[in-house]
Amino acid sequence: MISVRPIEATEADDFFSILCESFDLDAHRARPIFFQDPGFDLSHKWALFDGGRMHSILTSTPMEFGFGGATGIAGVATRPESRGQGYAAKLIESVSAQFCAGGSDGFLLFATKTNLYESLGFVELDTVVSGPVYADGSDEIWRAPLEASDVQTRYTAWAESRPNWCVRSPARWKNWSWSARVCEPVGDTGYLCFEGITIREAIVPPILRKWPVPEGTEWVGLAGVTRQLQVPAACQPTGTLLLGRGIKSSPGMFLTDQF
Repeated sequence: MISVRPIEATEADDFFSILCESFDLDAHRARPIFFQDPGFDLSHKWALFDGGRMHSILTSTPMEFGFGGATGIAGVATRPESRGQGYAAKLIESVSAQFCAGGSDGFLLFATKTNLYESLGFVELDTVVSGPVYADGSDEIWRAPLEASDVQTRYTAWAESRPNWCVRSPARWKNWSWSARVCEPVGDTGYLCFEGITIREAIVPPILRKWPVPEGTEWVGLAGVTRQLQVPAACQPTGTLLLGRGIKSSPGMFLTDQF
């Protein structure tokens, strides 16, 4: 008998094992990230059971945009020996139906292989691109990093004027702050958000045709966002697509909010 529900605490290890096996993750390194993530919530960890055994899994993430709410779907995975039996499709459809019954009928997910999701009514909304940022040579000028509260103030003011943009709740800000990032100010209202040599979030005036970053800095973002912000980078598609179902407008989001 097939059933779909959020997992219980005693099932978290089995869920984690399927995730690691399906995405070829190093379990030793991934375990603290998985279990200590501030966004970890058993009610968002869904699994399909058949005959009492966990076969397929996914994680749901509540999202909010200027146009309304949506549910992000991530980590869709099935045990290798259980593949080809339609478990993942049944899981996604069941979870979607439960969210729709609760009033949420918009869904988003990132994928490199799209056949399954397209068969379930998902369509391509955007594509992820990346490339080297054009640097202006001023990266040796030291700029004191912004406090998290300053980043939140600048982001919120900026996003509020863009109706399709991601709205960060306190819980999302808590999760955002958990990752190692350094945000350097750009003018009085903007910033560049560094994760090593990668930038996945930036509020920078489009008049800047080069950014104050070190040579070799890489931008990664949605193609639509990259064009909207006029990011000065030589970008190419990465092969990862943003898909949606029941979404009326293409969402604006930095990949720091990727679920």
